[in-house]
Amino acid sequence: MDSRAPGAEPPRSVLARGLSLLDAFGSADTELTLTELAARTGLPKPTAHRLLSELVRWGGVERTDRLAPAVRTAARALSRELARESAGELKMGIPR
Repeated sequence: MDSRAPGAEPPRSVLARGLSLLDAFGSADTELTLTELAARTGLPKPTAHRLLSELVRWGGVERTDRLAPAVRTAARALSRELARESAGELKMGIPR
């Protein structure tokens, strides 16, 4: 499931790249490999790996026994909600 238009460039901002990784998980996807995520988002594997490591630390993605990232249900819901609501003003914070 590639949500980008054919030939479209991957997102440029760090936030957009991270969200594109979360968005790459379809409703039936519970696990995706790094290769699958990189292909679906158009991100280079090293970039996808680095951002996935941050998402693991944040708690939005977890590593499985297959070494494939698995998106958490809450993160998937958040990603879709942000996509719907982003037409207006959006403020985010990261707890310390």
